[in-house]
Amino acid sequence: MGGHRRLPRADRGGELLEWFVLAGISAVLLTRGYLEVTGYPRIGGGGLHISHVLWGGLLMLVALVLALLYDGSRARRWVALLGGVGYGLFVDEVGKFITNDNDYFYQPAGAVIYLSFVVLAIVRLLVARHSGDGSPSSPAHHEVTAPVRWARRASDAAARLLQRRWAVALAALVFVAQAVPGVTLVVAYLGRVTDPPALIASLDTVSEITSIGTAVSALVSAGLAAAAAFAPRGRPRVLLDRLRWAVLTDLLITRMFGFTYGQFASTAWLAFDLVLYGVVARELRRGR
Repeated sequence: MGGHRRLPRADRGGELLEWFVLAGISAVLLTRGYLEVTGYPRIGGGGLHISHVLWGGLLMLVALVLALLYDGSRARRWVALLGGVGYGLFVDEVGKFITNDNDYFYQPAGAVIYLSFVVLAIVRLLVARHSGDGSPSSPAHHEVTAPVRWARRASDAAARLLQRRWAVALAALVFVAQAVPGVTLVVAYLGRVTDPPALIASLDTVSEITSIGTAVSALVSAGLAAAAAFAPRGRPRVLLDRLRWAVLTDLLITRMFGFTYGQFASTAWLAFDLVLYGVVARELRRGR
C-alpha cells in the first residue's frame, strides 16, 4: 500500500479563510445591529417567520455550488465572502438551537459565536505557520493594494509607539482599567459570602460565573501587561512577548466571558485587542 498522502493545500487558502472570517463577523454584527434598530421585525406572514438562519444556509449552498462549478481566484473570493456571510447568519441564531425555548437572546450564545470564529482564526494561524502562507516572499502577495499600504503605515506608526515606555505603560493602564470594575464586583461579592461551600453552591447563574471568570482573566491580562511595562530595558522581545500574552489572554478568555455576559458589548474591546495583537505580532516577526 502507498504511503500517506496529504491533501494539496490551496494557493492563498489562508487569505481566503481570513475573508471568510471577516465576512462572518461582519454579518453577525450587522445583523444584530439591524435587528436592534428595527425592533426585531418578522419576515413573513400568516403565522410564518423566515428566520435568517435559512438565508445563511442558502448563501452557504450558493458558495458550495460556486466552489464545485468554477475555478480561479475571483470565484474562490466569492466563495469565501458568500460562505462567510452565510455562516455568520447561521451561527447568529445558535441560541435558538441550544435552548429548549428557542431563546435567540440566550446569554452564552455570544460566547459560542465568538469561540467559533476564534477556532477559525487559530486554523488560519496554523496554516500560515506550516505552509508559509502569507509570507511577504510569496508571489501572490507582490501586488499591494491601497488599503494594505494604509494598514502597514498605521501598523508602523503603532510599532514606533510601542518602542516608547510611556506607550506600553498606557496600554497596561488600559488593561488595568478594564480589570478594575470586574475585580471590584467580585471582591464585593466574596465579602458577602464567608462560607466557601455556600459560595460554590451560590454560583448557579451564568452571570455570576462569567463575572468571576471575566475578573480573573482580566486581572491576569493586566498583570502581564504591567510586567511588559516593567520589562528590562534593552530587551524588546521580552516586552513584546509579555504584551502578546496579555492580549492573547484577553482575546481568548476575557472576551469569551465578555460575550457571554454582555452579548456584543465587548466589540470595542475586541477591536482594541486585535489591533494591538496585530502590531505586536508583526514586531515579533521582524525581530526574528
